Amino acid sequence: MRRFLVIFYVFGFTAMLGGGGFMTYNLRFLIVSEKTVGTVVSTSEVRRSKTDIDLQRRNNVSTIDYSSNVLDVEFFDISDNRHVVMFDISEDTFDIGERVPLAYRFRTPEDAKMSGFRRMFLGPIILVFFGSLFWFVGKLGFVMLE
Repeated sequence: MRRFLVIFYVFGFTAMLGGGGFMTYNLRFLIVSEKTVGTVVSTSEVRRSKTDIDLQRRNNVSTIDYSSNVLDVEFFDISDNRHVVMFDISEDTFDIGERVPLAYRFRTPEDAKMSGFRRMFLGPIILVFFGSLFWFVGKLGFVMLE
């Protein structure tokens, strides 16, 4: 029982730290970055395949086909230089001409990111939430064992 609680405690604490680190990184990026709005200039659907090898039976290989959307987004930086950045996304569909919020660092506008709460903070918040649940269950178990 104690080993089970230690696993919950350590996993939860690690997930909380990881989620907090991702959140801090994205927040720092937004604070020091320039904000702008880009325009989607082209979209295309790309078919990809992922090969999984079963480690139990090394000769059993399975291939999974999936599709993702590739967007080319055009924006102008604060010096009015034109940049086109490609984003590989799988969950959203955008139309040509649609405006997209972007954030970029002044020295590296080619590394622009789509800014928005869901894209930058939802994943880390979910990680912190579930990590805190696991940590709490582990901590509560230790308290109840004493």
